[in-house]
Amino acid sequence: MRQFSEKLYLELRDELEDVLTKEQNPTKRLTSTLLIIKNKIKTLREFVQSKAFSSKEDEIYFFKYIKPRFYSLLIYESALFTLKNNRPVTGLEKIKAYYIQEIKFIDRFFRQHSFHYEYYRLGAQDLDDIYFIRGENSGSILIPEIPDPDPSFSTSCDYLFAQMKAMEMLKDKLIKMIDNLSPQTDSLGEPVAEMKWTGDKVNLAEVIYGIYFTGQINNGKTELSTLIKWLGRVFQIDLKRIYSDYKDIRNRKIASPTRYLDQMRTAMHQRIDDENAFKPTSILVKK
Repeated sequence: MRQFSEKLYLELRDELEDVLTKEQNPTKRLTSTLLIIKNKIKTLREFVQSKAFSSKEDEIYFFKYIKPRFYSLLIYESALFTLKNNRPVTGLEKIKAYYIQEIKFIDRFFRQHSFHYEYYRLGAQDLDDIYFIRGENSGSILIPEIPDPDPSFSTSCDYLFAQMKAMEMLKDKLIKMIDNLSPQTDSLGEPVAEMKWTGDKVNLAEVIYGIYFTGQINNGKTELSTLIKWLGRVFQIDLKRIYSDYKDIRNRKIASPTRYLDQMRTAMHQRIDDENAFKPTSILVKK
């Protein structure tokens, strides 16, 4: 059982890594990852239901460690998608405050389940017989409520342990995301100043749509909405009305639809012409 589940878990991680590498659209990536995880859990369920555990210890080990390992990924991927989808679009301080608030929510979850979290964290074994054996329910207040138990594939605590494992993973991810908000450094370790778009939003709209239409990011596989959110965070500007800006660009009657891009082109040509202009060579002084 342990060999089978370990092999299945390694296959799961490889398939998830493949999706996360190739798929850039957040919604499609979530759909693919959840489908992969659910299929592996289904395979795990069929294996458990088709074979009896060789001992009580094996059953406890499976529902205490193996099943939560798989289910925690299902919970984690869904929670991470929601977290990223709801974070502020602009402002490093706002984003940081949002991440900190999410960490507080996770800590509150651990406090709400303080007894079981200590049991989980310390690797206690005293209550394993009622927590991780199917069909065991003493009616004690120490038995947590579970969402929709399948008697043949659930115990009173395996789902809660999966939640705790997922919340720990999510908290670690949030801490790393906060660290990544710190000022960037150059190759010499010197801090690089933050950049903020101070021009007209409609000009940035031309740039974004130009990048998108020419497929310059991720081999042209990035969704427009993803590109807008990313550049909004990079330049610290709210781009919620960018679709309206594009509509205005498209409906221009007198000015060129690419007015700003035309200005950029003209400015670049002028600068290049100036730099390439003929400059008299210095007079060589004969000895």
